[in-house]
Amino acid sequence: MIVDATDTRKDFAADRRLLGIAAVAACVGVLSTVAAYALLQLIRLFTNIFFFHSWSTAPNSPAHNTLDREVMTRDVTTIDVNTSIAEALDTHFGPHQVHRAFPIVSASRFLGMADRAMLMKHVGSSGTARISDLFGEHLPVMALPEETCRIVATRLAVHHLERLPVVKDADSRHLLGLIARDDLIKPSLSLFDEEHHYEQVNQTPFSGLRQAFRRR
Repeated sequence: MIVDATDTRKDFAADRRLLGIAAVAACVGVLSTVAAYALLQLIRLFTNIFFFHSWSTAPNSPAHNTLDREVMTRDVTTIDVNTSIAEALDTHFGPHQVHRAFPIVSASRFLGMADRAMLMKHVGSSGTARISDLFGEHLPVMALPEETCRIVATRLAVHHLERLPVVKDADSRHLLGLIARDDLIKPSLSLFDEEHHYEQVNQTPFSGLRQAFRRR
C-alpha cells in the first residue's frame, strides 16, 4: 500500500475545535459536581429536619441515633446491693411485680441485673443471704450514652437480652437508665406519628383517591 505524502488526514487530528470541546466538557463536569454537592446537602438537610428535628446539613443518619432521653427510660427502680435476697423477692418480685428484672446498684454504681429465677436459686433456707453475695468484679453487659441504637440492638441480640442498663461511662458505671428492645423503635414511631398527623392536617378531597391508588 502506497501512502500519499500529501494526505494530511489523521484519525486523531487536533485542531482548535478540540479546545472548545474540552472547555465544554470541563464546564459540564464542574456543573455536575456543583449539582451533586447541592443534592447531597439537600439530602442531609431533609434527613436532619425529619429525623433529628434540626436545621443542619451535618452528615447524620437515622441509624446513628444515640441513646438520648427520648430513647432510654430514665426513671428506673433499682435494688441496693446490701438488700437481702428474701427482702428483694418480697418487695420487687411479689404479687405486684412490675418488671421482670431490676438493676442492682451500689451507690448508683451498676453491678448487674437480677430476676426472680436468679434470686430464687440463692435465697437459702435461713433467708440471710444478701444480694452482694451474687455479684463479683466481673464486668456486666451494659450500654453507653454515646453508642448508637444499632450497636445496642446488636448487643441485645448477641446476648439474648431484652434490656440493657445505660451507664455514664465504663469506669464509674453510674446508672443513667435502661434501654429495652421496644425503646429502640421509639424514633421510628415518633416519625410515623408526625407523618400521620401531617397527613390528617393536610388532608384534601383527593387524599382518599391517592390512598386507594397506593393500595393497588
